[in-house]
Amino acid sequence: ATTGRPAVHAVLVTYRRPDDLATMLARLAEQQRPPDTLVVVDNDPAESARAAVMAATGDRRGAAVTYLPSGANLGPAGGIALGMRHVLGHAVDADWMVLLDDDDHPTSTSLLAELAELGDSLRAGDPTVAGVGLCGARFEASRGRSVPVPDDELAGPVAVDWIGGNNFPLYAVQAVRAVGVFDDRLFFGFDDLEYGLRLVGAGFGVYA
Repeated sequence: ATTGRPAVHAVLVTYRRPDDLATMLARLAEQQRPPDTLVVVDNDPAESARAAVMAATGDRRGAAVTYLPSGANLGPAGGIALGMRHVLGHAVDADWMVLLDDDDHPTSTSLLAELAELGDSLRAGDPTVAGVGLCGARFEASRGRSVPVPDDELAGPVAVDWIGGNNFPLYAVQAVRAVGVFDDRLFFGFDDLEYGLRLVGAGFGVYA
């Protein structure tokens, strides 16, 4: 409403890595386009990340930061699901949701801006675009395995079946509302694959 562009809401899951978390929060603050809101899901029942989040809040350049203790170790899938549900409470359908891990830091200060621009440009031509990220793959259902995109297709945005974990996936809030959040029963592993297949199966497009 204030910028004239879709907002980017970040979900950052952490578990007993306060130094990595502090670095991640600093890298997000350095982004040319930092997230408009940030929810930090702490999977440690001891709430060890609280101090790091509170210490970094003053450097967020006005972004709304929420510290969300899970009360238990829900694993990456459960933590992401919890954070996604929180974002759905205030985001609008046109917005994006980016999923982050505490030890996978942005490789450049322009990363989030470039991904958001890619998502906006693709969705302007195709409203079914639901996700963009750095790296993805196709899924061969007959053999139950992921396969790389052929070299001769590696030009510009590439349609994939899922975005690899820790590759800064941005998901359209509208699509998240349509298919639901991550499957928290998976705890760890295959959660990103399952989510991509769920989106594609519902008729949405995913790109890397």
